[in-house]
Amino acid sequence: MIGAYFPYAPPPMPMEGVGQFDMDRGTVTALGIVAIAAVGVSGYVAGKAMAPRGRETAYSWGGAALGLVLGPIGLGILGAVALSAR
Repeated sequence: MIGAYFPYAPPPMPMEGVGQFDMDRGTVTALGIVAIAAVGVSGYVAGKAMAPRGRETAYSWGGAALGLVLGPIGLGILGAVALSAR
């Protein structure tokens, strides 16, 4: 214990409020679903913006999938593919 090294130290007190949240499981799940949906929608929009003319649908859904799976790196790969297809 700490008293063996510091005989005049006060006894350790439990910390209050550290790492404790009042959010229940449903709220955390809902926030997670909203965050994942936001990443998917932004990937969809980015894919649609980078798509060559006439291929918007394929690139937009590919952007959504790559954005969800690989994140910004996936969207960079999609951009490189779209640039080489132009």
